[in-house]
Amino acid sequence: MTVRPSTTVSTRLLRKGALLEATRAAFVLWQTALSFDKNLASIRTSEQLGAQSAAWQRELVVTLSNRFKRFPPKRLAELRVLARHASEDVWQAVLNWHCATADAIYRAFATGWLFEYHGQGGYALRSRDLAAEASRLMAVATPGRPALTEYGNVRLARDLVRAAKEFGLVDQRAEPVFKAYHLPDQAILYLLHAMQEDEPSAHRLVHSDVWRLYLMTPDDVERELFRLHQLGKLHYQVAGSVAELRLPFASALDFVHAEWSDHD
Repeated sequence: MTVRPSTTVSTRLLRKGALLEATRAAFVLWQTALSFDKNLASIRTSEQLGAQSAAWQRELVVTLSNRFKRFPPKRLAELRVLARHASEDVWQAVLNWHCATADAIYRAFATGWLFEYHGQGGYALRSRDLAAEASRLMAVATPGRPALTEYGNVRLARDLVRAAKEFGLVDQRAEPVFKAYHLPDQAILYLLHAMQEDEPSAHRLVHSDVWRLYLMTPDDVERELFRLHQLGKLHYQVAGSVAELRLPFASALDFVHAEWSDHD
C-alpha cells in the first residue's frame, strides 16, 4: 500500500536535510523481523553508522521516526533492499519521493513552485527569490498560525534550495541552476509498482503529481513508458482515451527482490 502524503507541517525535516547517506546506512542495518521501534532502538546504539556523536545519532533516529513511522512493513522492507543494492541515483530518487510523502512543505514546493518555475524556463534557483514563496507556502499550510519572521522565511527558502540540490534537480554551485535531470529506469519501475498498488488507472498514474518531484510532465512520463515498453520492461498501450499499463510484478516488494536478487 502507498503511504498517503502527510499533512503535518514542520520545518524540522527540511532543516535536517535529505540525509541520503545516513538514511541509507540505517536501512542497510534494518531487520525485517524486528518492529519499527526496535529497529530504531538498534540504530540508536549501532557503531556501524560512523556517527559524528551520540547526539547526532539520536537526531538521526528522531528524523527517521518522523519520516518513516507511517510506512507499512513491506515499504520498509523495500527500502532495506534498495539501501543494500540500488545505485546512488536510484536511492536518491526513491528517497525524494518518500521525503515528499513525509514533508508537506517540501512536497508543496517541489510539485508546485519548483515544477512550474522549471516549466516556464527558469534557470537559476536562488534562495533570495524564494523567500516570498516560502512565506506563502507556510501561510497556506498553517492558516491561523503566526507568520514566519523575515529570517524564518529566508532560512526556509535556503532549506528548500538545499533539498533541490540534494535530490539532484539542481547543481551544487553557489548559485545553483537546473540540471538535465533524468529519472533512472529502475526508479521509474519502482515508483510505478508502488503507486499501482493503490491506483490501477494508467491515466491517473501518468498524471500523478509524484512525477513533478522529478520535473516530469505527463508527456515526459508517457514517453518514458513507451520507451520502457519497447525495451520489454513493461506493457503500455494507448488507444484513444484508453491507456493500459501492465507491470511485470504484483507489488513493489516483488519488483525490488527480483531486480536486485535480494534473498537474505
